Amino acid sequence: MKKLTVSFCVLTILCILCVSLFLPACAKDDYVPPVNTKGTLLSIGCLSDLHSKDAYFNLLTAQLKPNVKKTLKQMQGKYYDALIFGGDLTSSASPAKSHTYSIYDKILEYSDKITKNSLFVCGNHDYSAGLNKYPSSKVTTTDGYYYNYNAADFYGYIMKDRIGQLDSDDAYYEYYDNKGESGGKGNYLLGYHYQIKGFHFIGLNPHPADLLGILQRTNYTYTKGSVDWLESKLQSIGKDKTVFLIAHIPLASSVNLRTNKGIEAGMSQYMQDKLIVFPNLVWLYGHDHSDGAMLDADGNTVNISCYIKDDTAQRVTQYYDKDGNKSFVTCFMGSMSYKYGNMSNDINPKIYQGLDVDVYNDKIVLQTVNYGANSNNSGTITPFVIERNMQQ
Repeated sequence: MKKLTVSFCVLTILCILCVSLFLPACAKDDYVPPVNTKGTLLSIGCLSDLHSKDAYFNLLTAQLKPNVKKTLKQMQGKYYDALIFGGDLTSSASPAKSHTYSIYDKILEYSDKITKNSLFVCGNHDYSAGLNKYPSSKVTTTDGYYYNYNAADFYGYIMKDRIGQLDSDDAYYEYYDNKGESGGKGNYLLGYHYQIKGFHFIGLNPHPADLLGILQRTNYTYTKGSVDWLESKLQSIGKDKTVFLIAHIPLASSVNLRTNKGIEAGMSQYMQDKLIVFPNLVWLYGHDHSDGAMLDADGNTVNISCYIKDDTAQRVTQYYDKDGNKSFVTCFMGSMSYKYGNMSNDINPKIYQGLDVDVYNDKIVLQTVNYGANSNNSGTITPFVIERNMQQ
């Protein structure tokens, strides 16, 4: 009996130790997403231009940039129905496949605790051109590094399993042969369409020739076929429906855009002419995130800073149709990698921003969010409001 009592006591102590040691760890890992207390019909969190570089890929285990990790942790404290990653997740790197997908896995480790509805588009640095050729700064020959994989297959690797498989009408593929420039050829996903909570999202990826990293820094463009598909998709959705277009490179006519950072002139005008009949459209873009210069309406050079100082409208463009009525709107998503004076340190930047999009019954609110230091020392950035009846 005494032995049984001792054994029972020992087992009890062990059970208590197990509970005290393991339950807190489990509880710590159990993440409960915030509830929607804002009364929104839809809430979207946007990040763009993460620009993970060689220093993050050349480690034994690829790492997220510290400010990206910090930002995603901060976003876990807010309610979102969807996240948008606006392109250029990588930059000036030649990552092996395991490292590239390790970066994406680490992003998903944080974003999946916010929502499974994470949408991605390619930027000009995301290496989507099949058998890639990229001349690393560490390589003295022009041969560069070769990796036989699509480093920006965000649909196949991420969205297909989390949001759903695309029907043929909701995906636009185009064949492209790089003809030795990067050695790759094949069908590339240049456009996709999803619905989340009844709202429409269209992603548009750049022309495959743009997806060669440092080889392509000017004449950015989309293919005519993808733009025509976009127009057709918008027509099928209807002009009375709100649509969010995610496309990394903006129109050349975007306000406060650095010179030569928009779509090349011919395609930019072609797209603007196609989209001007869709007042339901909100285009969210990235790409332009450095100090630089622009040409004003009179052709004069003006120095500008591309980060948002105190008003979201600094990077919002309102377009008008031929009759002077308000048409579509474009808005910058902010950047995780601003190039701004002494605040642009890549390892520990002081300024980095995202964009929140909140849809209510009667309006859409575009709000630039400071995740780094407050760019105007107050932390208050004025939102841009689109008055719109969502019950149409």
